[in-house]
Amino acid sequence: MPHGSPPLVTRNSQLVTPIRHQVVFAPAGSGKTERLSRRYIELLEAGVKPERILTLTFTEKAAAEMKERIFDRLRAHNPELYHACSTTC
Repeated sequence: MPHGSPPLVTRNSQLVTPIRHQVVFAPAGSGKTERLSRRYIELLEAGVKPERILTLTFTEKAAAEMKERIFDRLRAHNPELYHACSTTC
């Protein structure tokens, strides 16, 4: 990795880099699902199409929670994006 480049892998769910591939390694209960859902919304707001975003979790429960958080946050804070995304996300 060139000097000064942001990391591709960040630990403890502290993601601050611009639009890039990212991996989060952190223990249970550390906020991974919250961080990933926020990152998903950041990407949507930056103009990335939903079909270009891949977010993976290890359990169906975490995936459902992430989806719920994304839609709840969009519904509350960005209704226009929520309506645009509700059929494709």
